[in-house]
This record gives sequence, C-alpha cells and structure tokens, in this order.
Amino acid sequence: MGASSPWADHVTLHASVRDGNIARMRELAALPIPAGGQVTLEPGVYHLMFTQLYTPLVVGDIVPLTLVFERAGRIEVMLRVLPLGGRPADDHRH
Repeated sequence: MGASSPWADHVTLHASVRDGNIARMRELAALPIPAGGQVTLEPGVYHLMFTQLYTPLVVGDIVPLTLVFERAGRIEVMLRVLPLGGRPADDHRH
C-alpha cells in the first residue's frame, strides 16, 4: 500500500505501461499481491521511485525502506544501491 525511507521525502510505487511504442510510468496507490503469492519489483514492470532525496544514492549505499502492507503492516527492509543495470550477486528475491 505504500513505502517510505528516511533518505527521501517521498517513495512512490509505479507501474510501467506501454502506450503504442511509448513506455510510460503510472503511479499506483497500491499493488495487489495474492495470498501466498509474490510480486517482483524490477525495471520495466513495477518499481519504487524515491523523490526529493536528501543525499545522492551511491553504489554500495545501504538504504532503509519501510514497506506498508494492508494486512502485514509495516515491514522494514534494507536496500543495497547497485550500479545501473546491476543485479545482486546471488540474485536473491523477496
């Protein structure tokens, strides 16, 4: 249902959608996740957008993030900043 981080004024959820040959982003109020299911945040599909950062993100930084779920409540996670197009070495997914 939402997200926040002490590193930015706002963290918003977006979906990438195709409009003919043009890719657009659409802000989502919430992202349905089926019971027992999962949703992957990745470029070109769903992603989080950090706006009005308090400091630039640097490769290797560890950024705290709070995800807010309708039933599970608030979940604290830590994100590692990777190079553009980079993936974690073990491709670990949540």
